[in-house]
Amino acid sequence: SDSANSQLLQLALDAALIDIGPDHVLSFHHELIAAYFVAEYLSGPKNSSTFSLQTELLENGEHWSEPIALWAGLLNEPLDLAEGVEGSGSGQVTFALERLALSLVCVGVLWMPPQSDIRQIVVLPQNIEEALSIALQERDTRQRFASIFTRYADKGAQEIYRSLLSLIMVEGADDFVTLLEQDIVLELLFTQLQDAIGDGIYEAQIKRIVRVLGRAGGIVVNRAAQLSLPASGRRPRLRAAVINVLGGTNDAAAVPPLIARLRDAESFIVERATNALIRLGPGLSLARVLQEVENRASEPLNRRVHQAVLLILERFMNEQDGLRQLSLPQYQSTIEHIVPILTSDYQDEPEVQRQAQEIVVRQGQALSGTSEEHVYNKRWNVLMDVLLSSLSSQNEAAILNVAQVLQEIGIPVVPRLLDLLQNSTDNVRVHIIEVLGALGDRRALHVLLPLLANKSHTI
Repeated sequence: SDSANSQLLQLALDAALIDIGPDHVLSFHHELIAAYFVAEYLSGPKNSSTFSLQTELLENGEHWSEPIALWAGLLNEPLDLAEGVEGSGSGQVTFALERLALSLVCVGVLWMPPQSDIRQIVVLPQNIEEALSIALQERDTRQRFASIFTRYADKGAQEIYRSLLSLIMVEGADDFVTLLEQDIVLELLFTQLQDAIGDGIYEAQIKRIVRVLGRAGGIVVNRAAQLSLPASGRRPRLRAAVINVLGGTNDAAAVPPLIARLRDAESFIVERATNALIRLGPGLSLARVLQEVENRASEPLNRRVHQAVLLILERFMNEQDGLRQLSLPQYQSTIEHIVPILTSDYQDEPEVQRQAQEIVVRQGQALSGTSEEHVYNKRWNVLMDVLLSSLSSQNEAAILNVAQVLQEIGIPVVPRLLDLLQNSTDNVRVHIIEVLGALGDRRALHVLLPLLANKSHTI
């Protein structure tokens, strides 16, 4: 009634919520109050069914983002509003990005934290997903859309950031997310990761969050590294997820915390850290991994660390991607770190010695078939140089293990052994002859037979 409306106006005036000017124009003392009344008006049954976004509104979309967020919050089905705001897309090219941003404001309103009674994944309506797919394709369009997105959030519609949890499922979202306010985005994604990890309905979303966080690069390393540490109440799956994040950063700062996790009490975590270091590639992690081979400290978990780094090194040596392959100096350094494991210095780690021996044998067998002009032929020469030089070692365990490796590599080592036989000491010759005898290659006869007349009884 008019009386009730008058009382309401007087109450608002007395509370200093509104002001009525001499020209009888009503104004609000706070934007939020105005936004609420606009939202309340729009949510009425008549207006909800007939409302359409006019050009004048879209030209100043940031000023409408907060009322639309409040309007969506007053509805039982905010996604219906989101779908209606976006429309069919036809004939709406001029303000397509503004329209899309307002629809995402409505999507963000629907978000609920994973700990709430209502656990749900907000699936984007088809028309919004299609519009996003188009908007995220081109770099210039992504940048314009990111600017609009940020502007709407700054004007009060912070809900739009919640829509990212649905938006990241759209192809091309990774690059878009990096254009937004990173402090807000990273806090949102890390919080969702911590809250939702382990809940099956969020599994696909968690995978995307991990990928997006990794793409953020060095900025996430400190927080991810902290979350990777064992702590009371911290779930192993969360620790594993942030280790995957570290592996996706392509940042050297991620290497030390991943190396530290190789000493973790959980074998599952060690496995994830190993894979993460492999993902970072030799350019970032090789030097630090090689340091761990040299670490002979008497620690309970050192054996497991050595097993992990050997696995990493073999993956690096076998890399097929030309952009990630070891250079020849890197390959040589790797072999020069692996072969010394065959010495008595590592005799208290027999499993590690066996693993190292098997790796070197596999390398020799894989490289021995390469042609003279093949790039891997240089690796073969490096491998043989390191192995054959070990035959002159004073370490008996090294000599025995290297001799065994040469025998397992097989016939391809014979030419190099015959060359060395002509120019080596008697002690080295003895070991070469033993290997040649075990291999039984007839090519060795013309060199071995004259040695029957050698003055040395050992020879």
